[in-house]
Amino acid sequence: MKCLKCGKENKKSAVYCKFCGENLQTAEQPLTVAFMLKSLFVIYSLIFTAYMLYLALEKPFQAFVNNLATK
Repeated sequence: MKCLKCGKENKKSAVYCKFCGENLQTAEQPLTVAFMLKSLFVIYSLIFTAYMLYLALEKPFQAFVNNLATK
């Protein structure tokens, strides 16, 4: 088992790294499917919201720019 702190190899049964003393049992847990789905939902929601804001503000912004150009 490789220590996440120092990168040295330890026995698979080791609880602590014999080089730096780091606890090897608190290694990062693999991501769950539920966590990944929730993350995807958040990302897609942000993209959708940004696109809807773009559509909602595109014409008023163009009108504002055109109004500035005519002055």
